[in-house]
Parts: sequence; structure tokens; C-alpha cells
Amino acid sequence: MSKLKITIKNKYGEEEVRRSKEITARDYRDFLVLRKKTESEEVDAVEVFDLELEFIVGLFEDVTVDELLDYTDYRQIYEIYLKVYEHLVGGGSDDEEGKK
Repeated sequence: MSKLKITIKNKYGEEEVRRSKEITARDYRDFLVLRKKTESEEVDAVEVFDLELEFIVGLFEDVTVDELLDYTDYRQIYEIYLKVYEHLVGGGSDDEEGKK
């Protein structure tokens, strides 16, 4: 099992490093279910974005959807999503200090 680190802003505009819970095979399976749902069902862009946000925050104990929506720009959320994807597919620990 491994962990993931992301950097996001808090309500004061300060950057904080957040660490995920231990990433497990169940998280990878949940990711596959998410991808299948967003690729095979007729869901609009808003619903896809909401599902992706819910998946991301499910990996962390101290990150909320509202926090991501209110204090994070879309480009950074997209980078976080890609980082989660790379982490799940590639596995291993995230040793990069506080990178997005």
C-alpha cells in the first residue's frame, strides 16, 4: 500500500500538503468503476467532474469537495486527477515533496 501527496490552498490562500490514506487495490477498482461509468453511460460534463471530485476526496481524510471547488483552480484539479491516475496505474509511494 502507498500514499499520495497533493498541494492545495486552504481558505486563507495558504498552500498545504495533504497526504492520502493508504491507497489500496480497492481504490484502484473504484477508479476503474468510475472510468467505466463516465465512459459508458450518458453523463454530462458536470456529472463527470462531480464524480471525479468525489473520487479524489475519497482518497483523503482531510480534503473536501467544497475545498477543491472553492480554493482550487480547474487546472490544478485536473493535475491532481492525473496524479491520482498515475499513482493508481503506476503504484508506489509518492516521494515528491509537496508537488501538485
